[in-house]
Amino acid sequence: RLSGEAYFQVTSNSNRYFIVEAGTARIQVTGTAFNIRSWSDSTVVYLEKGGLKVQPINSDTATDLQAGSYVVVTDTGGVSNPRTANGERFTAWRQNEIYLEKRAVSSVLNELEHHFNITINVPATIQSDTLGGSISLQNPENSLQSLGVVLGGKFIETENSVYEFAKN
Repeated sequence: RLSGEAYFQVTSNSNRYFIVEAGTARIQVTGTAFNIRSWSDSTVVYLEKGGLKVQPINSDTATDLQAGSYVVVTDTGGVSNPRTANGERFTAWRQNEIYLEKRAVSSVLNELEHHFNITINVPATIQSDTLGGSISLQNPENSLQSLGVVLGGKFIETENSVYEFAKN
C-alpha cells in the first residue's frame, strides 16, 4: 500500500502482474512506467508509457490508461475520465522541481506542503490564480522565495513550519 508519491518502471512479464494499492485505487500493470500520487483525499495515476488499468479498490470496474494520460481516484471511489497532460507535471519532482503548467496557486501550495511537510497560508483571493514555469524543490525557503516573487510578495515563517504570504 502506497501513501505519498512514487514512480515505477516495471519490466514486462505476461505471466505476472504488478499491482499497487494507493488510497482507494488499485493499479495493475504488466510492463510500463508510471507515477502515483496518493495524498489525503485522492490518488492520481499518470501513465508515462505502456498500459495499465486503474480501479477503485472496492469495485470491479477498471479504467484503461493510455500513455500520456492520467486519472484521479477520489477517496469515495470515484474515477475521473482519463485526461492527457504534460508528463513533467507528474514527474518533475524526480528532478527536484515542480512543473506548474497553468496550475492554480492552491494546487502548487498543496504540493509544496506535502513535499516539505509545512503549512502555507495565502489569501483566498489568489488561490485560484494560475501559474506557469517551474519551481525548485531544493528547500522550502528557496521554493517559497521563488513563489513569492511570482505572486508579488514574500512568505514569512510565523511559527515552526508555518508560512504566511505577505503582499509587497
